[in-house]
Amino acid sequence: EAVEEYTAALESAEPAQLDRMVTLFNFRVFAPRAVLLPVIDANHHHGQITYIQTLLGDGEYHFDMESAGRFFARPSEAE
Repeated sequence: EAVEEYTAALESAEPAQLDRMVTLFNFRVFAPRAVLLPVIDANHHHGQITYIQTLLGDGEYHFDMESAGRFFARPSEAE
């Protein structure tokens, strides 16, 4: 139910509302990217999993250090 309400709110947003930066938790985020915070959180935890894999002997680097820039920058700034 919460997902449906969240989706409806996102779909009803006016373009002018989305073309701005918003402040969340002491940092600024391009508004459309703010809806990606669940994905960003998963990416963060993936980094923790990668660290554990490294401790267990997996030598391949799995974490994408450039991902934060792609998530937080305006599309024109990320390219």
